[in-house]
Amino acid sequence: ASSLIYVSCHPGTLARDIKRLKNKWQVKALQSIDMFPWTMHVELVALMSMVDE
Repeated sequence: ASSLIYVSCHPGTLARDIKRLKNKWQVKALQSIDMFPWTMHVELVALMSMVDE
């Protein structure tokens, strides 16, 4: 696959994993979504594409 959609409910985990994947994947778009407005949580959706070698 040349694209990856990463969904996370924890910004720290998303940042950690993007850092781990940065050699092969790059973030093309990042969007926060408030799916549960009665809580303090937001979902983060990152669209990533494979880096050309």
